[in-house]
Amino acid sequence: MTQSIDNAAKPVHGCLEPWQSAPLPVPPPMGWRNLLKMVGPGIIAMGMAIGAGEWLFGPVATVQYQGRLMCIVWIVIFFQAMLNTEAIRYTLYTGEPVFTGYMRLKPGPKFWAPFFITIDLLTSFWPGFALTAATALLAVFLGPGTTPGPEHQSVVKFIAVGLLLFGASLLLFGGKVYTLFERVMTIKVLFLVGYLLFIGIWMIDAKYWIMLAKGMVSFGAIGEVAAEGKFLVIGAFIAYAGLGGLGNACISNYARDKGWGMGGVVGAIPSAIGGKTFHLSAVGKTFTISPESLKSWRGWWRYVQIDQFGIWAFGSLLGMWLPAIIGLKFLDPSKPVNEWGAAVQQAQGIASIGGPAFYYITVFCGFLILFATQLGAIEVLPRRWTDLAWTGFPSFRKLSHSVVSRIYYAIIAFYVGWCLLIVASGVRSPFMLVVLMANLGLFPIIPTFILTIIVNRKFLPRELRPPIWREVMLGLGACCYATFFVATTILDQRGVIRLLLVKIGIW
Repeated sequence: MTQSIDNAAKPVHGCLEPWQSAPLPVPPPMGWRNLLKMVGPGIIAMGMAIGAGEWLFGPVATVQYQGRLMCIVWIVIFFQAMLNTEAIRYTLYTGEPVFTGYMRLKPGPKFWAPFFITIDLLTSFWPGFALTAATALLAVFLGPGTTPGPEHQSVVKFIAVGLLLFGASLLLFGGKVYTLFERVMTIKVLFLVGYLLFIGIWMIDAKYWIMLAKGMVSFGAIGEVAAEGKFLVIGAFIAYAGLGGLGNACISNYARDKGWGMGGVVGAIPSAIGGKTFHLSAVGKTFTISPESLKSWRGWWRYVQIDQFGIWAFGSLLGMWLPAIIGLKFLDPSKPVNEWGAAVQQAQGIASIGGPAFYYITVFCGFLILFATQLGAIEVLPRRWTDLAWTGFPSFRKLSHSVVSRIYYAIIAFYVGWCLLIVASGVRSPFMLVVLMANLGLFPIIPTFILTIIVNRKFLPRELRPPIWREVMLGLGACCYATFFVATTILDQRGVIRLLLVKIGIW
């Protein structure tokens, strides 16, 4: 009884409307069947995490440094997993995405919403994944003898336009956008991890597995690369490992739409066509602290830990490991390769052992990785902006509940239209555009580490707040990303940002 009174006596809700009150839903009992039903955000995040860096940049850098940079991967993914779970902690209690929690902080949504939108415009509003996916699809049709090059630029643009439009159309159906997106990412993850693991076990010698395992603890390699002034290499490795950018904090949006904790009572973003009607509450709901609610809280928290550490973190490690170990086997470190030569050489090496069909399967894997990553970009950025608008500005909510879907699809149309304009304007190097996105993406995650600490300390009851060691981990994560963002954008010998813009063709 004392706990309930103490919790109700201090209604700290910040710069937005006070939360409503509702009982915390009881989680399903822990068991394999319920576990399979309850996991999901980790699969989506894993599907988005396995992208261009893992498939294109990772193997080349791994071969160049003989796997010694892999020590960066597990450290960064651990920091990100901590951020993911702490962002979800806020959602379990309030039913709101953690971005709404950020807007509850001073100076309020009129500052934080433009702040995050500006970050997205600078770091994520680019069609790099569509162009690289188009190049991979073209490689499938060209066959083993030809590597896509500058002479195929017009064809790549045409395919990229089709992929952008197709990706946007996929998100129109399904009743609840989250459900469709989860299914797509589940198919991607199961197919890719299954295929790459099969190749790794069948074709890769034990010595390469050992070499990569040693690289996981070769911390001296970071100093060697930094001494050479090649901060871009380290920065890209950090940016490509896991999610990064604003993607980690956005995992809380998926936790809400999955119905975890209080997310089960606030609704979800509805799709435009098909399925039943969903309503999304603009204001979260919290529960009263009691022995019963704390028991339910611990049940939800177990699902979160399994989903984020057992599926997302482990899967993201595999997503970096498997392409890297295939690169160690089939790429010659003494021979430089162009942007797509590495992917083609790996496919040719696999085909030399398994037969011609494996060339096409492997290159198609590259396409699937890159297209699904672009689909993730089409979905996650409008989702983030929609929640910023819907929860932060009451003027949007004066229209009707259906307006949330209209906002979401209007932002998708704007994003796709902008990407089409960039594609048509002439991008000389899709690969370097992806590298630019990665290195710029080192910055956005920094404030999310810090703000998540503040939000959970300020708005959560004492009984639900994270222990101090978790806050320390978030602080170390922010320091890690800040260090390498400064290094790649300022200290790198070649002036990274200008160099990349020149190579891309927009400087």
